[in-house]
Amino acid sequence: MLTAQKPREMIPRRSVRGPGAGQYLLGSEGTMRCRIPVVAILLTVGCASPGDLYTVRGSCASGTPEGPFELVLPNGRTQVAGSFHRGAKEGLFVIYSSTGAKVAEVPYHDDSFQGTIKLWYMPDSPSDTASRRKLESSYASGLRDGLSSSWYPDGRQRKKTTYSQGVLVAAQAWDSSGVPLSADEARRMAASDAEADRKLYAAYEQAIRENPVRCERP
Repeated sequence: MLTAQKPREMIPRRSVRGPGAGQYLLGSEGTMRCRIPVVAILLTVGCASPGDLYTVRGSCASGTPEGPFELVLPNGRTQVAGSFHRGAKEGLFVIYSSTGAKVAEVPYHDDSFQGTIKLWYMPDSPSDTASRRKLESSYASGLRDGLSSSWYPDGRQRKKTTYSQGVLVAAQAWDSSGVPLSADEARRMAASDAEADRKLYAAYEQAIRENPVRCERP
């Protein structure tokens, strides 16, 4: 059974640029307050607006998180949904914008990426329900492994890469008008995108890590 819990208060000391999180001070009121988003690009993971508070929903077994997990905003919308097994992230975690649009699917096995991570562009407006895929990237044991593809907002192919255990093997890329880029340009794009993706996933994980289910040790 899911139980609702209030996380610690966390007040950012400073803002950040790009995907990432602020530094936080721990308070004693049992709530989380954000003045900036945890993710500072396109979507908001930490807080949608000043003063937003998460409700943490989850359950425990033998003193560790076990089963379904949710981070819910005051408007009732779930922003993060996933599950834990023996305290580790297990299965699919889904990330939503503050307006309810799905923006990411991140599969885990024993706290490591395992499967295909999928990203979507944010809708143009809260009433826009059309989903536009942004990225699909295969992972194994926490490393990129296999095919990764990305698209421009208009649906045109942006990049195709192949990785083997985290190492880039091949890359193709196109500009926004569909013109192929050189091999060197494709590899530079792949490296830049990989770093941006790493920071974005780290921001997701920080939001989860800093808003845990409170479990009493047996």
